[in-house]
Amino acid sequence: MLKSFAWFLLNSPQRKWIGWQTIFTDLKGFFSRWFYKNNSETIWICVGTYNRSQMLLKHLIPSITASTGVKSFGLSIADCGSTDVLNLEQEIKNIWKGELVFSSINEPFFRANVFNHAIQQAPGNMIFVCDADISLPQNIEFLIRKNVNKNSAWFPICQWQISEENKAWKWFTAGTGLFAATKIQLEKTGMYDAEIKTWGKEDWDLFFRFYKAGICPFRSRVNGLYHHWHKSLKPDNYTNLF
Repeated sequence: MLKSFAWFLLNSPQRKWIGWQTIFTDLKGFFSRWFYKNNSETIWICVGTYNRSQMLLKHLIPSITASTGVKSFGLSIADCGSTDVLNLEQEIKNIWKGELVFSSINEPFFRANVFNHAIQQAPGNMIFVCDADISLPQNIEFLIRKNVNKNSAWFPICQWQISEENKAWKWFTAGTGLFAATKIQLEKTGMYDAEIKTWGKEDWDLFFRFYKAGICPFRSRVNGLYHHWHKSLKPDNYTNLF
């Protein structure tokens, strides 16, 4: 525990990339989460997808409907013309009875651009950006409302399924692709950088921009936030951002 705290205080990437002022941003975020005030506004789950329809229909949406705060959620789906189901919008409506904004966009799937579209079309202020291949824990509403406020956004760490053969998993600390925030915060930080069209990096780029805006992008490990296995699209020549 002490070793982990020392790493976070002295060697976490935000200290190196942004500077030591991020310590004060983290402290401000900590106290704001400790004394959080609940709210009742709709949380819009924003998903960009292409040919991950079965994951969306089998895992993500059923996990939302099984959550304790199901009535607090709306769905904003931006689809790049998936061909793995005949009518994705109708298939979603067959199992999701809450608020839904769905769009089919005629362009290649680049994560930054498609997720920006899903965020922008959501009619509310509070958002949770989520991939189609995720199952959410039952208490996801509570976690979002606790960890998102004026001084804090939330970048949870999921349980990453290691192989197709079994449900064994590892903590996926290498990614920041899932996050909850408000659109007011995104006005300060900017959206995903749509110029990033390669695999990866758009998530960490946004993560660091929260720090630059003085907003703590809080990270925590979440049991039940489960990433289901799928074939990786990571290029063989990919290099990490840091």
